[in-house]
Amino acid sequence: RVHGDCSRPISIRSVDRSIDLALARASMEPTTASLEDVHQELLTKLKVSVHILLETHGDEPVVDSSLELRYFCQCFEAVLRSGFLAKRSMFSARQDYWAFLQELGSIYPEASNAITNVLHMDEVKTAQGRGRAFFRNAMVENKLAEYLTILLSERSLVAN
Repeated sequence: RVHGDCSRPISIRSVDRSIDLALARASMEPTTASLEDVHQELLTKLKVSVHILLETHGDEPVVDSSLELRYFCQCFEAVLRSGFLAKRSMFSARQDYWAFLQELGSIYPEASNAITNVLHMDEVKTAQGRGRAFFRNAMVENKLAEYLTILLSERSLVAN
């Protein structure tokens, strides 16, 4: 778990635009009705959480202790867990979203240092913890929208 207050502002408006693109894309792709409904609902919740952050904090810095930020993070994790294709081997269980975030380094080399930094965090032991650490660092560095856009554009990773 990553500790400490984050007093640097995160780029919520750019994340909001990335979610708009994901919503538009989700509504255009042919999928089964139930899966499409789940994805649409999760993206809508994420969009609402962004609007709550904007209304509550505006252009003020958002810190770790913000309840609105925690809700946004929960929604974002749910989207990541449901929106990427599960890669399984014959002997392994479904992977958490950290596996997909690691793929970002191979398709977007600018993210390699961020991934390496998370891998070298001794206090982070689980895939979920690594995903959360990456997510938090991306927000602090105002790179979340950029990374999200790159991941969403990679068709081999994104579930229909």
